[in-house]
Amino acid sequence: MTQASTPTLLSLDRYAKIMGINPVHFSQAVGSGDIFPITKACSDVWWQRAYIRSDHISREDIAQEIATAEEDIARYIGYYPAPKFISREMHMFPRDHRPDMYDGGRNVRLDAKSLKTKFGRLIGGGRRWTSLIANASTGGGTMVWSDPDGDGFDERMTITVATTLTNASRQQIKVYQWGEDAEEFEIRDPRSVEIAAGVLTIEFDFWKMIDPALQDIYPIASPQALDIVDPAIYIIRCDVRREYLDYSQHSVEFFWEPRCDSLSCATCGGSGCSACQSTVQCGCFHVRNVDLGIGVPSPASWDADSGAWAGAEFTLCYAPDSVKIWYYAGDMSERFLSGRSLDPLSDWWAQTIAYLATARMERNFCSCGNVTALAADLRQEWARADRDGPTFFPDERDKFNPFGTRKGEILAWRRVSQLAPKVPKVAVV
Repeated sequence: MTQASTPTLLSLDRYAKIMGINPVHFSQAVGSGDIFPITKACSDVWWQRAYIRSDHISREDIAQEIATAEEDIARYIGYYPAPKFISREMHMFPRDHRPDMYDGGRNVRLDAKSLKTKFGRLIGGGRRWTSLIANASTGGGTMVWSDPDGDGFDERMTITVATTLTNASRQQIKVYQWGEDAEEFEIRDPRSVEIAAGVLTIEFDFWKMIDPALQDIYPIASPQALDIVDPAIYIIRCDVRREYLDYSQHSVEFFWEPRCDSLSCATCGGSGCSACQSTVQCGCFHVRNVDLGIGVPSPASWDADSGAWAGAEFTLCYAPDSVKIWYYAGDMSERFLSGRSLDPLSDWWAQTIAYLATARMERNFCSCGNVTALAADLRQEWARADRDGPTFFPDERDKFNPFGTRKGEILAWRRVSQLAPKVPKVAVV
């Protein structure tokens, strides 16, 4: 299992595939004979943390660089390369152009006022939520090992549980470590997820079932790789959940600054102090412009009987001062939208993120020649002059690259620079 404490849109397993890293060795395990052995040409395994093998980069280091690359890209182009849940984003509520004017939260068309979220490609307002479908375990017969190619080694794990969901929901199916539902504990990149006749079937490659508790070891004199033929290195239970955008929880909180006759009060910060307490009202959030990230927060209350939000008036007789929102936004690949992929992150974006993240990694990679060659190539500094070697100058179009001047940073920049929103800053006559 390749997990890290830093959640990323690009999974670690997918990163390893792009870089040509052996997936078993990347998961801190080795085999023997013809099944994922250690060879002279590639004699290293990867470790969870840098302190286990301080002379090599760790999976935690890689995850941190991937997350930073994703954030840098999102802040430049205005949206994440794949959908992401955004929580508690604060905004000032849109005001009238006249500072002394109070209004009821309507624009000139008498529609509810909108605001622009920090990240575009809006999918909807709401919060991340997971619901338990089933607890699976090897002891209960819902997790079964198999050997599809008949080589004597069980390389496939199949999880089979009952569900009332339909196959249309299969992209929302997630598998987590037992008792967990946070994003960093997801077992990612299944081979397949199918629902038929009330039965949910999920298939994983064996290295994704390695127990992460055995990977995250304390420093010892000679850390040993995990043996893939040892059944004790694999998890024996997990949780199958549905992850979705929950509309039933409020996705908006409106705030009104306290206004009272006195500028001070006896006690502050506790209950009963009107000078220190904001008026708060909950509501919902709907999308007005998907690409630009324009949404409309509205005061409302949830009606459990009808399963819908009922509109309401503002608690106070004028528009609020600020608003807090929860929403789901990000790009989605065509393969995901057409139901042919379980991962919304496109190959184009996955490669771009991998190039940018690798260019920024300072520690050594493993001893595998093809991996180190690719990493070294992406980490080349293109804006430098060598005394005894060639001189490299970045292209004219790369001068304003905010990512950096290493090859991987420039390759990523050349891709995303074509996607930056073109917003005029001055009027043109």
